[in-house]
Amino acid sequence: IGVGGRGNALLGDVLKSQQAELVAICDIRPEAVEMAKLRCVGMSPKGYANYLDLLADDAVEAVVIATPVDLHRDMAIAAVNADKHVY
Repeated sequence: IGVGGRGNALLGDVLKSQQAELVAICDIRPEAVEMAKLRCVGMSPKGYANYLDLLADDAVEAVVIATPVDLHRDMAIAAVNADKHVY
């Protein structure tokens, strides 16, 4: 959730991981989602503008929250309530 500066760095870590499958990308800026999806060579992650829509996706098991810090609390609580693992 969030693919700005920090989110893009974390996206790179997820893409390198052999233990994680990237199924979705979320950012309120559609152009940021599209740019992030371009980095996902050989993958077809879904794109979301609203994190609540992403949390409703059964394919999503865990989320990485990389938004401004003041947004983390509500997003983390919503993710836990949606039965998602949170980083």
